[in-house]
Amino acid sequence: RYATNPYCAVLPATANNPPTVLDFATSEVAAGKVRVAKNKGVQMAPGALIDSKGQQTTDPWVLYNEPKGAIGPFGGVEAGHKGYGMAVMNEMLAGVLSGGQTCRPETDHDEDVILNGMLSVIINPSKMVDLQAFEAEVDATIAHVKASPAANPDEPVLGPGDPERLTRAERGAQGVPVDDETWREMLEAGVSVGIAEEDLRAIAGVN
Repeated sequence: RYATNPYCAVLPATANNPPTVLDFATSEVAAGKVRVAKNKGVQMAPGALIDSKGQQTTDPWVLYNEPKGAIGPFGGVEAGHKGYGMAVMNEMLAGVLSGGQTCRPETDHDEDVILNGMLSVIINPSKMVDLQAFEAEVDATIAHVKASPAANPDEPVLGPGDPERLTRAERGAQGVPVDDETWREMLEAGVSVGIAEEDLRAIAGVN
């Protein structure tokens, strides 16, 4: 009935730590991961998808073939009610309270246009607590959490946003891996709006 209805919460950076960023889909996986699996020709992990009859499947094509399936809510079979409940609340807050549109077919949707509703609540910490005390407690709490014993000594405990920061640094140094089908689609999209394929390849730094 609805999309992946993501949730995001951010704490500002301190003198000692970057912003603490929690950003996730309320579905078991993001829609982009299913698209990547489809383009690579690989199966999804068990528990991520259901077919049009509500049965578990690992086939990413259920999101693209008719009748369509869906991505299950995060939490899986045992705890999916949590992701489901959060997704519905996000739909209400970002689609109804914002004055935007919801997933109901009666609302005016253009399937060729991505239309995202959003509700943002922005809080100035200094209006609620002493800012120096706030930053000190944030730093102390992050340090306390990351001091937890790691299951693998070679993989330290990470905080929200850390995996993405590490990946961004790696991609900046080594480039972004793109599967052949996704690259073909990107070239096709560029050519369709008048950009020469050789120019696209030059921009990407590939032959």
